[in-house]
Amino acid sequence: MPPHATGNFVEMPRKLTKSTPPTTPPSEDAELQSTSKRLSRNSTRISSSKIMPKEPSPKQASVEKAKKSKSGEATPTKEPLKSCLKKPSDGNASQLSYRSECTQMSMRSEFTDSVFEHSGSLKGVHYEIAKDGLELAHRQLEIAAKWSHEDENAEQLQGPDTTPTAVPRCSPRGFPVEFIEAFARDEESVADSPYMGPYLLKLAKFFDSGDNTAKALEYCIRAVKFYERHAQRENILNLVLSLHILATLHCHLKQYECAIAQLERSLTLPYLEGGGEEHALAAFSGHMQLGDTLYMVGKLSSSLKHYHQALDIQKSNLGEFDPRVAETCIYVAEVHIQALEFAEAKELCEHSLLIHTKHCESGAVEEAADHRLLAIILSAQGEHSKALESLVYANDIFVKFDHELDVATGNQSIGDELVALGRDSEAFECYGKCVNDFKILQGDQNALVASTYTSLADLYMQTNKPKEAKVHCQLALQILAKQGVGHTPDDVAYGLVNIASILEQLNEKETALILLQRAYNIQDKLPGQQATVAGLEVQIGILQNMLHQFKPALESFQSALAKMKAGTLGNSPLIGLVMNQVAITSIELGNIPQAARFFEDAKAVMDITAGPQHLDTLDVWSNLACTYITLGRSEEARELLEEVVRVKEEKLGAVHPDVIEDRARLQASLVESGQSTTYKRSRKLVEMLSSARKAFHSNH
Repeated sequence: MPPHATGNFVEMPRKLTKSTPPTTPPSEDAELQSTSKRLSRNSTRISSSKIMPKEPSPKQASVEKAKKSKSGEATPTKEPLKSCLKKPSDGNASQLSYRSECTQMSMRSEFTDSVFEHSGSLKGVHYEIAKDGLELAHRQLEIAAKWSHEDENAEQLQGPDTTPTAVPRCSPRGFPVEFIEAFARDEESVADSPYMGPYLLKLAKFFDSGDNTAKALEYCIRAVKFYERHAQRENILNLVLSLHILATLHCHLKQYECAIAQLERSLTLPYLEGGGEEHALAAFSGHMQLGDTLYMVGKLSSSLKHYHQALDIQKSNLGEFDPRVAETCIYVAEVHIQALEFAEAKELCEHSLLIHTKHCESGAVEEAADHRLLAIILSAQGEHSKALESLVYANDIFVKFDHELDVATGNQSIGDELVALGRDSEAFECYGKCVNDFKILQGDQNALVASTYTSLADLYMQTNKPKEAKVHCQLALQILAKQGVGHTPDDVAYGLVNIASILEQLNEKETALILLQRAYNIQDKLPGQQATVAGLEVQIGILQNMLHQFKPALESFQSALAKMKAGTLGNSPLIGLVMNQVAITSIELGNIPQAARFFEDAKAVMDITAGPQHLDTLDVWSNLACTYITLGRSEEARELLEEVVRVKEEKLGAVHPDVIEDRARLQASLVESGQSTTYKRSRKLVEMLSSARKAFHSNH
């Protein structure tokens, strides 16, 4: 994901003036950890292991991963759930998988080896990219050192008569001492030195690691200007590098729009297209980073556009069935799930499965991870039997490789699907086993235990056992309230949302509202959570309506609508149903003209997205007709109600309660206007929100 700061900063060695950099760059032993180690520590998907051109056989890779899992490395995975938030994990996972090097094209060069180490999380809480991005400058230091070594080799070839001053003396970090001293005395004297750009980037990295990102940004901007002055076809990649690092620093400072501008500029530089493999990799990385940054500000449509451009570049350079293409397909599929675009997500997931079929033996862990993601998609589409089959197949693989935590989380997902299929007794057994397994593997106070308690509470409610449901809600809340046990903010927010849903069914709406507002406060502070926050605001608005808090409810709905329109949900039926709720709340506040406008907007959205004959669309039509009656527009109301009654009679039958109600409205509209009318809340709004919760969630 886009860059952000890590929590580990080093103390500044001494106070420095703006024009006086350190005479020698600080030691970077602690900073130059390999990206592969960082990714293995942060990766949340089993299939995120590094795939380089000379990789072990699929069977060897699967066995190696099995050994890692057996030795105690946790590899939490995703599964469908009943919340718009993520499912809790062992405390170190993110909502989406960290992108590993297997999503890169891995074209070898001094530039690409480090510049495009691309790791990040679309929806994670902690972002490490700022530091990661500045590590890209390390390769520039190696290049500088190479220049110096070449000079030394030239001296040896020329013999003892060579003038000593012909070879620059080098600092321990590869920069000539003469350059560093001249830089400290008078920067203008070395303004055009080939060492200037790499050294400025090195200083940017140093200051960022010392928690002085503003100073780091200053040096990075100067590096960009240096490479702009020397930008030519053969070294355009240096300018691309500096722009990517500059975008990283802007994101670190939460200046996302500035970061987007720099990344867009890097993609429009001349010679970038058609410049060979390195240029293709630069474009690929730029599109991915830009997609991540756009996601951070809630622009999912634009984000997906750039992800697909990156995927097309990767396919054209590596081929349709390269394993690294599979990783990118899964990454992009996860974002489509966030956008409720399940068909597109399913297509990408199936392509990834096809790639793994070609490159891995049957029953590999990569295949299991893909099946688990496919189960999320199938469940969101209502195909619970198929989702259950995919989950069982994936779990069989994880059992074979002793991935105990994956098996436990998989069992919880299986329990969810059993509930959806009405197989309650089997679901109880499955959840009970999950609680025991999570306690053994993660401890009694882990958020996964709380999550399973919540699932059990929901199941108790469905089987008409409210006392048991309330007990399990209390158990879950006790765990989530524990401090210092490793709960991530998302773990807590997710748990609060699910518990609030059950408390609402227990008619404890005030408590449910408090929990939802706490979850909202948590999510609203995290970057890249606009869609999730919008879903929470809708649920808060519904509860506020139930409690007759109409003015706050209207504010909640309108805030959610603004976020939905900015994201990918602007053309979905969900936004039409929320508009319907805004209109009903406006009526409660006595603003009939405003209600009519929102009903009209809802009708326009529903007509396009759900179709004019969909039952939810017809409910909006009926509500609009009632508003027209109140406003004295009886003829328009009559036309709408006649169509509603005609279609509903065909779909539901003449004696259906909905049809009888709408027919009565029609008859009343023919007699007089201005009578008291009732308005239909979108019948499937809660169902769609439940689907949205599953879609917004991708488990750690």
